[in-house]
Amino acid sequence: MTDKQAWDQFLLAQPMPQFLQSWASGDLSHDLGEDVLRLGVYNDQKLVGVCFVTIVHARRGTFLLAPYGPVFTEWREEYLSTLLSGLREEGKKVSASFIRLAPFIERTDENRSLF
Repeated sequence: MTDKQAWDQFLLAQPMPQFLQSWASGDLSHDLGEDVLRLGVYNDQKLVGVCFVTIVHARRGTFLLAPYGPVFTEWREEYLSTLLSGLREEGKKVSASFIRLAPFIERTDENRSLF
């Protein structure tokens, strides 16, 4: 995603917007020398999810990290599946070993079943 305004408007419209998923957080990470990705999930041309990801280069290997992300208007299996597909593609480009999602959602059986 490249539209900062759409990203921030989306996050601010959520019940609990997460600073660590904000455009500014991505800018800070980038300014600190980290590689970042900003992915959007759309349903019928409408933005339904965003995910800011840092590409972490650690001794144990490279991985993708989404701090307090992704953020969706609602948690649907198809939204998460679409996002994961995009993250897998990006992960292959940087030889990532794994993807670490850390969403700020309730721990319920329904949410656990999504993962």
